[in-house]
Amino acid sequence: MKALTREQLQSRKEQAVRFTRDVLGEPDRAEEIEDESLDDYAERRKIQITNPSIRRTAIMAQGKT
Repeated sequence: MKALTREQLQSRKEQAVRFTRDVLGEPDRAEEIEDESLDDYAERRKIQITNPSIRRTAIMAQGKT
């Protein structure tokens, strides 16, 4: 399973929408992808969402280093 940050995943999703619409010529499918939540998109594509900077900040806030 690939791990990406939410920002990286959002970028990939946007690329998928453009590719599906512009290259594959399937505007209806592109709209379905665009309407899909980021979490659902990640699950369907078998991608784990990570945000290391948020996790590191939370750990530091708890006093653990």
